[in-house]
Amino acid sequence: MYIMKKLSTKQLLISTFIALAMLVFLVSIISLRSLSDSDARFSSYFAGLAERGSIVTEFRSAANRRALAVRDMLVVPTVAERDTFKTFAVGASNELQTYIKKLAAKLAEPGSGSDRERALLAKIEKVEAQYEPVALLIVDLITSGKRDEAVEKINKVCRPLLLEFMAAVRDYNDFIKEQTAAEVSDSAAAYAKQRSILVGLSCFAVLAAIGLGLFLTRRIFGALGSEPADLSIAAHQIAQGDLREIPGAAKARQGSVLASMGVMQSQLVELIGQVRTSADSIAAGSAEIAQGNSDLSSRTEAQASALEQTAASMEELNSTVKQNAQNAGEANKLAESASAVALRGGEVVVQVVETMKGINE
Repeated sequence: MYIMKKLSTKQLLISTFIALAMLVFLVSIISLRSLSDSDARFSSYFAGLAERGSIVTEFRSAANRRALAVRDMLVVPTVAERDTFKTFAVGASNELQTYIKKLAAKLAEPGSGSDRERALLAKIEKVEAQYEPVALLIVDLITSGKRDEAVEKINKVCRPLLLEFMAAVRDYNDFIKEQTAAEVSDSAAAYAKQRSILVGLSCFAVLAAIGLGLFLTRRIFGALGSEPADLSIAAHQIAQGDLREIPGAAKARQGSVLASMGVMQSQLVELIGQVRTSADSIAAGSAEIAQGNSDLSSRTEAQASALEQTAASMEELNSTVKQNAQNAGEANKLAESASAVALRGGEVVVQVVETMKGINE
């Protein structure tokens, strides 16, 4: 049971079907073996006791026909009729010998018959060995017209041997009946035993099937937590966005499909709540960002106006700088002119100095 609990649902299903198949196979094998044993017993009986009993009946009938034919030879009025019954008597005697040999051959087969049955047949053969010559002698006496001598042989020798022969045949026939009854009793006992085994195995198979079915149903129902139809309704409910509590999920076994769906439903509700809270926070943050953007836009406009003013001032400053540059250029030109004048003045001074030196010398 512990191992079965460790198996997965798929492994459990496969194991269950294999076990049931093996039980059915076992019952089938035992049934086939029982049928085979019954067929073997029937074949053995039919080829053994039944056939030997049939042979005994046949040679008993042949012995009766021979005795009746010999009797009729005494009472018929014509020679032709006497010859006809003689033919019947000799033919019946030959048939009787054939049947006795056939029965002896059957008992000589391996595993056929018992010592008692062979002893009974030996007794029949012994009596017949004494009776047949007497019966044929009586036939010859009647044929030769010695009726009185034939009657005397019948009364003194033939009748006692016939009675002894029929008694031996009757004993053999009774033995066959006893053996047949024993075979029937053994077959009935074997049938009862096999029936009990098959009934026991069938009951075990049924109980095993019921037990495995209940265990499998309990296992699958435990894994599902509810009927498949209820699970389908719950899944459809969640798929449509209906996140109300699933009926029975709270009481379902932990780990079952229904319990998992209940956990999923509660987590979805929690997740949606978190998403809603986050959405509200995002909306508030978005509003703050929009307000900040509005303030930033206002400040940007103010700064743009200041920048325009600064740009205008810069333009004025640029004009002033350009004018200063022009003035500086003109001053530079004037300075260059002054420098040239100063250079010429220096040269003049030098010349004056040299002139003065010349004058002094």
